[in-house]
Amino acid sequence: MGQQRQKNMFNRFMTEQLTLVRKNSRRIEGIKASVHSKICINDISIPVEEDDIFEYTNPAGITNHLRVTRVIYHNHPRLGHIEIDYQKVKTLYRVYLDTNIVARVNDFRIKEKDAKALWLISEKIDSHELELFTSQKAKEEIERIKENTQREFLLFICNLVKKVPSANLVESIPSTYGSAPFGVATYGGSYKAEDHLYTRLKAVFDKNDAEHIFQAEKAKMDFFLTLDKKSIID
Repeated sequence: MGQQRQKNMFNRFMTEQLTLVRKNSRRIEGIKASVHSKICINDISIPVEEDDIFEYTNPAGITNHLRVTRVIYHNHPRLGHIEIDYQKVKTLYRVYLDTNIVARVNDFRIKEKDAKALWLISEKIDSHELELFTSQKAKEEIERIKENTQREFLLFICNLVKKVPSANLVESIPSTYGSAPFGVATYGGSYKAEDHLYTRLKAVFDKNDAEHIFQAEKAKMDFFLTLDKKSIID
């Protein structure tokens, strides 16, 4: 009883809700924490490493990005917690690269104004204002290139860019009475259905473009960067 009371008192100090963005782009939301000169989290099962980013919205409604500089796990039987040193960083925008951005590295079929825009964007990487991502979908498209030298060079470029976690185009939906099409699932089981977001995107874009946008949206990217003016921008 005394141990539980101590734990409950400790929990009362965890008044902030944080989102952890891992270096592999995985997001863990709804983490209860205390944020002062250090971050304190009482759930020691949460995997935190140096250079991970915490997103924290302060009482004024401003979202801050806190980069982890040191992590100490305290495995106390009653008051176990994670002690985290951090450094406040500028707003870090996450930008998804469409496959055509990577492909232009090989053939340089790009307009002067687009090349200048990409160069200006790259300057923001050096100042730690944005990160570039692509997806397994982009890599799969490059792997289908028949010419060996071109394929291998573009795969090299693609592998230099971080990948968002692959989101499933089809989701498993719990079956309740009347929720599934007749014969698809039994009551109490589940059935497979295409993700509604992907379905809506395919109504506007072609299948490949829709999947890229879907992956970017599921990974909560801030921007989608493409040169595909004909089928996406227009």
